[in-house]
Amino acid sequence: MKLLHALLIAALIVVFLPRPVLAQDEFEPREFTVDVHPNLKFAGLSAGERVLMFDRPVLIPGARLSAGPYIFRMVAPSLLQVSDASRAKVYATFFVIPIYRRDGTSNGLDQIKFQETGDDESLRIVAWYTADGNGFEFPYQKPKRKSLDRRER
Repeated sequence: MKLLHALLIAALIVVFLPRPVLAQDEFEPREFTVDVHPNLKFAGLSAGERVLMFDRPVLIPGARLSAGPYIFRMVAPSLLQVSDASRAKVYATFFVIPIYRRDGTSNGLDQIKFQETGDDESLRIVAWYTADGNGFEFPYQKPKRKSLDRRER
């Protein structure tokens, strides 16, 4: 009986001992693609302009956009400008990288590829695919890593 009690106590100690926690080096962001349905009608849009409406904050290179509608406009072959729906305020103008979908997933709609940021509710736009399957990658600056200078002790 004493052996059984000793084994039970040992098992409880092993089960309830604090386990070491492994630190993650990097946050693994999840990416997903959303179809853009053309239900927003704005007068005077050119062929290179799209109105995109977001229900939460989104990040683009150089700006954080609040929820609401925005005009995404190609001002040159690789230059994208984002403004409010009235065109009164330009939030960002940045270069994009042309990309081409070869996986055949184009369904005749524009698609936006988002990435979770891990620090708040906002999503980062990483790519915009037009209805023909061509698209634009949004480049972001990589975060600077802290230097581990061992001489600073």
